[in-house]
Amino acid sequence: MATTSFAQNGLVRIAYEIRGEGDQVVVLLHGLLSDRVALRPLADELEESARVVTIDLRGHGASSAIHGVQLQIDDLASDVIAVLDALEITEPVTIVGLEVGAMIAQRLQAMASERVGDVVAINYPATIAADGGLLRAIADRAYKGQIEPAVDQWLTLTWGADWKSSVPKPRIASARRSAGALHPILMALADIEVIGQSSIRVPGGTPFAEEDDLNRALERLREALG
Repeated sequence: MATTSFAQNGLVRIAYEIRGEGDQVVVLLHGLLSDRVALRPLADELEESARVVTIDLRGHGASSAIHGVQLQIDDLASDVIAVLDALEITEPVTIVGLEVGAMIAQRLQAMASERVGDVVAINYPATIAADGGLLRAIADRAYKGQIEPAVDQWLTLTWGADWKSSVPKPRIASARRSAGALHPILMALADIEVIGQSSIRVPGGTPFAEEDDLNRALERLREALG
């Protein structure tokens, strides 16, 4: 089983795991109010054909909490670069992003194209992210201390109306533990321009950004990794 390691990005400590073997590197980025544990099943499937890095986003899991900063999506992308630097990985990597992780992956590709090969975006939240007013409203609720309603609203948007009964309790518990990240990250997303999905460079031109099923994305990833 992979052990937790840490990379430093200024004063921020980012937790990550690395497993597997191979010449290719795949980095997995989870969604808002989640953690790297949620992507372990995908990492397990990929580790025989690649080195797989799973990261806790800032404010999630074992990574540093977000304190007193006006967060920007570039900060979240630079956390990924800090992990790659800590691992001394300089060759282009494949980034797999789930939900908000997909937006971070897309931004990372734009700001450090020499470090990113392909981007696999799963459940890309284009419609939600394009509604800055909605993001700010949820963030404002969280900022005013209405944590439970804010978390419920976000998870209903991203996990579906039946998430309380359909999502495993450990994942729900993880979401609630990460609630402090809701306001700063949603405010960061509200301030960015949502880039068209067609601008994402993906293996063989396959529109990974349209994938809404982890198994289908896994099949295409395996094809891309050979």
